[in-house]
Amino acid sequence: MPFVFEPGTSWMYGPGADWTGKLIERVTGETLETYMAKNIWNPLGMKDVTFFPDARADMTDRLADLSSLDPSGGRSVPVPEEWDVNAGCKECMGGGGASASTDTFMLLLRAVLREDPKLLATSGWEEFFKPQLDEQCARALHKLLLNDPSMQDYCGMDVPTSGKKNWSFGGLLSQDDYPGLMSDSTLLWGGLPCLRWFVDRKAGICGFSGAQMLPPMAPPIMKLHENFQREIFALSALA
Repeated sequence: MPFVFEPGTSWMYGPGADWTGKLIERVTGETLETYMAKNIWNPLGMKDVTFFPDARADMTDRLADLSSLDPSGGRSVPVPEEWDVNAGCKECMGGGGASASTDTFMLLLRAVLREDPKLLATSGWEEFFKPQLDEQCARALHKLLLNDPSMQDYCGMDVPTSGKKNWSFGGLLSQDDYPGLMSDSTLLWGGLPCLRWFVDRKAGICGFSGAQMLPPMAPPIMKLHENFQREIFALSALA
């Protein structure tokens, strides 16, 4: 995809993580599937994850179906079988495309929350959670979240547009507290079929919610996910 600005001068939701995956494959001589299994999935005991679920007999009969919200009545309707969530891509992509069970994905989130040394050294985790955008690029991120409704769905995920946010190597980074929802330094992001996850370091909690629904990041579904996050945050305050 072409540049829309010089690197380091602005911010846009784009394929940077996908290119990172390709660089890892070129440098290591391995597929991203092999590299991630060796360095992330196997050390954490993540058995239910792969970029190629159709090639896994133990996963094919457990793949969740996709549904779509009927705009006229708000009910869910089946998505045509030929609809492909990976848009025809047959390679490993660093920005998405892997399939996993919720239990397996939670193993990863818990590892990130506790900054597991199996994955990164202390200095690596510090860099992972560090805000990566300078003031100019952070302004571009805020502008998208505030002024572009289509980008709010993907990048805001029903997170309040007020307050400071930045971008880290892990995803969107909240730099302000949102009472009843999340603490500052919370890391969060989502996935195309209305998925959402968060790692709240200050509260010591992480969570994931998903619905396998289209259109991507449908506001009614994302509102449900926000309410889930609020309930988990409230429970943590009682612990």
